[in-house]
Amino acid sequence: MSYCVNCGVELDVSAKKCVLCDTPVYNPAHPPEDIPTPYSDKVVLPPKVRRRFSAFLFSVILLLPNIVCLLIDLLVSNENGLVWAQYVNTASLLFWVLFLLPFLIEKVRAFVLILADSLAILAYIFFFYYSFAQTGWFLRVALPLVLVFAVFACITVEFFDRKKPDWPLQAIIICFQLGIYAAVCAVSLYIYFGSPLFLAVPVVISVCSIVVGGFFIYVKNSRRMRAWLSRRFFV
Repeated sequence: MSYCVNCGVELDVSAKKCVLCDTPVYNPAHPPEDIPTPYSDKVVLPPKVRRRFSAFLFSVILLLPNIVCLLIDLLVSNENGLVWAQYVNTASLLFWVLFLLPFLIEKVRAFVLILADSLAILAYIFFFYYSFAQTGWFLRVALPLVLVFAVFACITVEFFDRKKPDWPLQAIIICFQLGIYAAVCAVSLYIYFGSPLFLAVPVVISVCSIVVGGFFIYVKNSRRMRAWLSRRFFV
């Protein structure tokens, strides 16, 4: 053990100077250059901190052109209000919520991200609805479809996270949710357009989803088929 010759404080064997009085230290038995220091000279950030800092940096970079576009649009087209800057702002907001927001949240919850993504998508769709004056399209088609999808996604994520179901049950839940969602799409499109032609594709998707879901119900109840699929597809 080494001690400072000036103030007597206890020193680490790798110390080159006293931490209290800055007196140079030399121990003939332990030259400083041969002993690694107990602390690294490099600043190492934890992975979570690095991700959050990177997301914050990209957020600032993304914000600057949006502010510039907004100011230019206000100055150039002040009489007509905002014109093209809205496209940049809404697209940037959607990009930020989808790709950067998850890195800024310390404890990521799936349903919170799904809710934020749904609201951002609705805001983006509503902008185009407002811009092109599509009467009734947002309220009768876009809004219900996005909300139903968000509800299904939240239920699925929370159920898979809590129950930890096996893969046949996961496939059954996804197939039947897809069939129900296709039916909701068919009803929304029929109410808005009033034509049965728009029912063709959603009905086909719904029927196929129900058939595939029925097949996975059979797989869940048949040990032989389940074992064969597990060996065949490594599930």
